[in-house]
Order: sequence, then structure tokens, then C-alpha cells
Amino acid sequence: MKNAVMNKVFRNKYFQTYSKLFCCTVLFLALTGVSYGQDNIQSKTIEKTFDRKEVVQIEHRYGPMVVKKATDGKIKVTVTYTVEGNNQEGMERTLNYFDLDISDSGSSLSLKTDLNIQGWSISNKKSRITFKDGKKVKGVKIKEAAMTLFLPQGINDLELANKYEDIELADLGATNTNVKLYSGTLRTFGVLSNLTLNLKYGKAYLKDVKKGRFDIYDSKFTMGNSDDLNIKSKYSEFQVGDIGELEIISYDDDYELGTIKGLLVIEDKYSEIEIKGFQKARMKIYDAKLESGDGQDLQIDSKYTKYRFTSLSSLTFDDSYDDDVAIEKVGDLSITSKYTEFRVGEFNGELDFETYDDKLFIRKVGGGFAGMKVTGKYTDLEVPLSTVSAYTINAQMKYGRLNYPQRAFSSEYYKEKDGQIEMRGTVNGGGDSSPNLQFDLYDCKVDLN
Repeated sequence: MKNAVMNKVFRNKYFQTYSKLFCCTVLFLALTGVSYGQDNIQSKTIEKTFDRKEVVQIEHRYGPMVVKKATDGKIKVTVTYTVEGNNQEGMERTLNYFDLDISDSGSSLSLKTDLNIQGWSISNKKSRITFKDGKKVKGVKIKEAAMTLFLPQGINDLELANKYEDIELADLGATNTNVKLYSGTLRTFGVLSNLTLNLKYGKAYLKDVKKGRFDIYDSKFTMGNSDDLNIKSKYSEFQVGDIGELEIISYDDDYELGTIKGLLVIEDKYSEIEIKGFQKARMKIYDAKLESGDGQDLQIDSKYTKYRFTSLSSLTFDDSYDDDVAIEKVGDLSITSKYTEFRVGEFNGELDFETYDDKLFIRKVGGGFAGMKVTGKYTDLEVPLSTVSAYTINAQMKYGRLNYPQRAFSSEYYKEKDGQIEMRGTVNGGGDSSPNLQFDLYDCKVDLN
């Protein structure tokens, strides 16, 4: 497990450092280069107006994109290109190349900022731009391409794409929105009905999203509440409010989640996850940390993971391997496990435990105790049953030890030979309606006192 953690740290730090260095280098070469002063700046503005469409697609780069709500039912776009340089004629020629590609086909509209650039290089602090027609301009750099959109309600599908700059998105009603953002920040205002987001090397600050489908890579993400959320993520940080249903596929992330009111599904490696609470959850976890407040029903498949729970109605480990589990209060426990340590504050249900070289320590057994069935090898089990008025025992053990209240025990059958014990009986007059304890163990230590 220690090697896995060290490998995880190395992979994460190396990859993030390399990715961010690469991104910063590209941005430096593309957007800085030489500063020529405020007196050598020129701009060009393109403005267009269209009737409302059902489908709108916008592709942009090298500048901010601001999407606002239109009040006149029209689509309006304004793009301002700004260049900087020491070559007046070159700046004018460069701006003449910059355009806005438009595809208007009745019910759909596609807009794309087009710089008509084939290549762009900076050498010895001198900028050179090669255009698609083969012509070149020296001593000019692109300072910004700023886009403002006014969109009316009634658009069914909206697609926005930007690189190296931010997107601000207004509440447009029931629009289905698809955003692709690279190395920028997304900010939304109001409640979004349906958002699909692909974010790399950026940040997102979202208000409430009714339905979200997110693919996040090496980014920081903050959001309000959601009815239905699906997240695929790597190397990212999340803060999310209360959610109806949530599905996560994550790798080396940090999550802070509110209360999950519906089904929660998590498949994760190497992450740290905090959950305020949940109703029903299924998890497949590897080498991670997970903490949760109150929960109802939880089903887990896990390796090398540390868990902390406040309370659970039921906990099922389909497979636990070398985990560390602490629960303040729990109802039913169903566990298949190897090399794991379980610590329970209060137990109020039924235990079904298939074990190999585990440790299960229960501090207190409550009034909801309904019995236990334990099979396995090399395990230590402590379940203090002094508060349970009556129960029955049926045990088969070899090379182990069973501590039980012998004075209160009435034996129905007892046999001991060659380190093997078989016994049946009752404690405090337990009967058919009392909790039943069944043990089939090899070289285990069980303490019921």
C-alpha cells in the first residue's frame, strides 16, 4: 500500500507539473512576446444580428466570451479584435485578415472567430505571423479577441467553446448547454437546466445546475445544488452542494459534497472524498480516503482505503482488502474481508461476516441487535453482549478462543477434542425468538463479554 501511495504522489506531481508548465509556455509564447506600448494598439469590431434559432454553436479563442440574455428576441454578437505592434501597416493588414465565420441555415446558427493564421512564432522577441494565404507580417501580436453574445430564451441547444480565456454564461431558461473550455474560467449566473461541460486546466464557478454531465481534468470546480449530476474527473478539486442523484468516476481528486438525496455511485482511485450525508450509495474505491456524515444504505468494493462514517443504517462490503473502517453507529453489517480493521461505536443490527485475518471491534451493542454469523480464519472479534438480555450460541472453532458469559450459559451440546470445540446453548434462557450467534472459525479470538 505504501508503494501505491508513493507511486500515486509521483504520478500526480509529475503530470500536473508537466501539464501546467506546457500550458504556461504556450500562453507565454502566444500572448506575451513583446510589449509595444499603449500608443501602438489597433482594434477592429464586427457586429451581427440574427433571428432566434433552435441551435446555436459558438467557437472562440484568445479572448473572453460573455453570454447575456437578450430582451428583444434577437441573437446579437460583437467581436472586437485587438492587436499590438510597432508596424502600423502590419497591424492594419493583420486586422483585415481577422473575420467571423457564419453559417446560418434556418433553424441553426454557427459562429466561429477566424484569425486566418497558419503559423505564429516569436524569435529574439520578434513576432512573425504567417497567414493561410502564405503572406507574413512581422512586429505584430494578437492582444485579445473579445466576444459578447446576446441570446434570447427559446434556444433548444447551445454549444460554446473557448481556449485560453473565460466564459461568462447567463441563465437562458430551458436551454441545453454544452461548454468546452481549455485553460479558462467558466462563471454561470442563475439556474441552468441542462449543462454538459468539458473543462481542462481551468476553473468553474457555477450556480445551481438541474442536470449536469461534466468531464473535468486538472481543474478547480465550485457549484451549488443539482438534481442529477454525472462527473468524470482527474487531478481536480470539487466543492458541490446538495445533489439529487450523483455518479462519479474519479482519479486522484479532492471532493467536498453536500447531502446526496438519491442514489450515489462512486468509482474512484487515489482521491479524498468528504460527503455531508447520503441515502443509498454504491462505491468501488481503491487507495483513497472517504468521510461521510449520516447515511442510509451503503455497498462497497474496496482496497487500501480509509473510511470514516458518522452513522449508517446498513453497510455491505462485497469485498474489503486491507482497509481501515471506523463507524460511530451502524445497523446491519454484511462483510467479506481480508486484512481489514473495523471499529464500531454502536452496533444495532445483524452481522454477517466472512473474514480472513481481520479485526472487528464493537464498543457497544444496542437494543436493535439481531444476531451474527461469522465464518473465517485468523480474525479478532470483540462484541460486548452484556446489554443483550438473552441469545443463543452455535459454534464450531479450531485453534481459537471463545470468551462468553459461562455462568449465564446453558449448554445443549459441548465437545472439545484436538483443539476443536463444538458447542450449542443459550445465554440467559434465550430461545427461538432470541438473537442467534453462529461461528465457524479457525484460529480466531472471539470475546463476547
